[in-house]
Amino acid sequence: MDKGSSSRIANGIGAGATALINESLDNTVTAPVAVTYIITPSIGGCAGTSFNLVVTVNPTSVITSVAAQTVCNTTPLGYTATSSTVGASFHGHGQ
Repeated sequence: MDKGSSSRIANGIGAGATALINESLDNTVTAPVAVTYIITPSIGGCAGTSFNLVVTVNPTSVITSVAAQTVCNTTPLGYTATSSTVGASFHGHGQ
């Protein structure tokens, strides 16, 4: 198996001669990255038809809005979380 290279995936290109794909893919940008594995089956030294396995590697969400805010007593907090990560969603709770 060969994995097509991508400058948006930090770790090295994997290759192997087994049926197992076992590696961590580190997306270095703020949008999903497609990684294509080219898989060529073989038996007895005879290669079969290659096919592509496309894996989408989602980014790690990054919050870009301020991490602290001060408000007066009994004043409602108006905070909007923002992210540089495409499609990020947010969940929060007070402590």
